[in-house]
Amino acid sequence: QVGLPQLEAKTAVGGSDASDMTSRGIVCADSLGVVGDGTHSTEERAEIASLAECAKRLAAVAVYL
Repeated sequence: QVGLPQLEAKTAVGGSDASDMTSRGIVCADSLGVVGDGTHSTEERAEIASLAECAKRLAAVAVYL
């Protein structure tokens, strides 16, 4: 409805901020942040150009879910 790709549920392996909750069976939304690399390290960085789409995606989730 807002011109972004449809969000889909998926199972992933590896670390996540949502790991503690999902391991207890609580559904979480994850991977909605900006594009970047070096996650959770002193080298973490975000691509400024991805901020607008990230904000639009988060607003759409808040409005439509």
